[in-house]
Amino acid sequence: MANALNGLGIGMVSPLIAYWFALRYGHGAASVGPALAASFLAAAAGTVLADGVVRRLGVVRAVVGLRGLGLLMLGLTPFAPTFWLAATLYALRAALNQGTLGARQALTVGLTGEGRRGL
Repeated sequence: MANALNGLGIGMVSPLIAYWFALRYGHGAASVGPALAASFLAAAAGTVLADGVVRRLGVVRAVVGLRGLGLLMLGLTPFAPTFWLAATLYALRAALNQGTLGARQALTVGLTGEGRRGL
């Protein structure tokens, strides 16, 4: 169920963010494209950040904490008064949320019995 909700959230937010940036701030592809590219680079940097946090706090605390902060960034994004602030919040969200993907997969593998891992 949690995985389905996560997929729905990603499926709704990611494709619609460019449209929302255009509607809310009046920015087109020339601004939105680089902003989304920056969010992907931030997600890559978030992976390095997540690794350090996992080493200090453990997998569960790191995943919950970083994804919670990412959710906070997503919640603040609609209240950003400028496009660039909203794009920055969105990039931070990507770094915190998508950067934990490796840690989440490691956690899932650790919780799944050896006989069911191939499923």
